[in-house]
Amino acid sequence: MTHPPQTRVAGDDMALNGLIYPVIFIFISLLFVFFRMLPLDLMARNWTTPDFLICFMLAWSMRKPEAIPAILIAAVFLLQDCLFQRPPGLYAALALLACEWSKRQALHAEEFPLLIEWLTAAMALVTLFVGYRLILSLSFSELPPFRLSLFELFITMVSYPVVVGICRYGLRLRSPQSLPFDKIKRGRS
Repeated sequence: MTHPPQTRVAGDDMALNGLIYPVIFIFISLLFVFFRMLPLDLMARNWTTPDFLICFMLAWSMRKPEAIPAILIAAVFLLQDCLFQRPPGLYAALALLACEWSKRQALHAEEFPLLIEWLTAAMALVTLFVGYRLILSLSFSELPPFRLSLFELFITMVSYPVVVGICRYGLRLRSPQSLPFDKIKRGRS
């Protein structure tokens, strides 16, 4: 009794490819959260590290917009809000708005070189910073020191091209303009 040869259906490959990027995205996001939680120094310090997670989210949003749904972005940042004891949902909502705005900018731009992408990310980061501090101050919540927050914003903006380089050459995430025209056209519809 012989069985007919199994043929692969194109939909199976597309479904598998459609799941690979979200799984990689979740894994890398959780790694960033884990490394940010590590107690690397037991003394209080007056400097901070860049927020690599928001850089990564913005880079991924602009370079592979169809690969990460908004629910994943919101879930990762909501988890981060809970773990870092921030007001639940505030930073997550603002980060989601910044990432979705960045996606829209990337998809509707005729050209999107690195400098324009960097400026788009910087505008999203500044808006996130101002919005977060403004809403916290209006709710009379305790704010982190302004100088420290401003330094984190600056160092995050400066580290964005490094994150883009890792995404581009390590994960092969290209900007939508470097893809064939048909894919861009389908992504904009």
